[in-house]
Amino acid sequence: MRRRNAMLAALALALAIAALLAGRVRVPRPPAPQTAAAWLPDPSAALAPASRSPEHAAARELSALLGPESAEERAMRARREALFQGEDRLYLLPPDEAYARLHEPAARGDADAMYVLGRRLAHCARLLRERMPEVLLEEYRDMVAAEAKAPEPSVARRQNLARQYREELAAYQSCAKLGDQRVSTFVRWLERAGLAGHRHARLAYVGYALDEYEKDGGHLAAHIEEAARRRRLARAWLEAELARGDEEALSLYIEALDGGSALYPRDRFAAELHRYVLTLMRARRMGQFETAWARGPYRHAALTPAQWDEVARRGRALYARAFRDAAEDAQ
Repeated sequence: MRRRNAMLAALALALAIAALLAGRVRVPRPPAPQTAAAWLPDPSAALAPASRSPEHAAARELSALLGPESAEERAMRARREALFQGEDRLYLLPPDEAYARLHEPAARGDADAMYVLGRRLAHCARLLRERMPEVLLEEYRDMVAAEAKAPEPSVARRQNLARQYREELAAYQSCAKLGDQRVSTFVRWLERAGLAGHRHARLAYVGYALDEYEKDGGHLAAHIEEAARRRRLARAWLEAELARGDEEALSLYIEALDGGSALYPRDRFAAELHRYVLTLMRARRMGQFETAWARGPYRHAALTPAQWDEVARRGRALYARAFRDAAEDAQ
């Protein structure tokens, strides 16, 4: 955790320097839309082959430990898939199959296709970076060992564990078939959909656009101008949604202020203030607004009593000014 915070701090500093050099204002105007030919791979051109193999020693070993999918699991998966229709089914397809269905309409400019394709590829990028078969294998061994030592070992829990890791391994292998070059286009698909006015694509861009720079200082140094550009656009889109009183944007903003993102410097006071606004929004939807308003924010040692009083006062004012109407519309 300490190492991650140091990396995020270094990333934020580097991006701040780049932004100052570029003369950034607080809420910049998004760049003008560009044509697909100028910034996306030619849909008719063959992309480079996969740079990593979906099958290697760790994957084979893990697959052998997990065993095949049972008939009961297949039936359960079929029932689950039957609940989803239309666009939602695209989230259940293996990533390489979803890519095959979505790439052509996305390349034609279909904003919904660009958004879903960007989301699927963004998830692949995280899997390929963080959930490699070596990581899954070590985790699974540790969890099986812990389950064996439990006071009451459960066959059902062991089966559920195997099912979860089987699904995650399959997703990794499907992403690996696409290759890094295809997967890395996720930012461009989300950005293009966002420039076309797709609100969900804009928020997805906020959540994913700086991922590749957070844990690799060398990659950041080599692409500092691009990282700064993405940061400016992500902030502009996030702040525009905050101004509309959007709940998802509020959650993303709190996460960033808490230190889980490179979008903004860590700010505990601002995070708690906006978290209280989010509490009021959710309480309004659940019919518990009066209690949440009267009780105020949940207080802990992160802030002083005087600061908590200020969080309560300013949080109520911010909710009334910018988020009350959105909370009422959601009811």
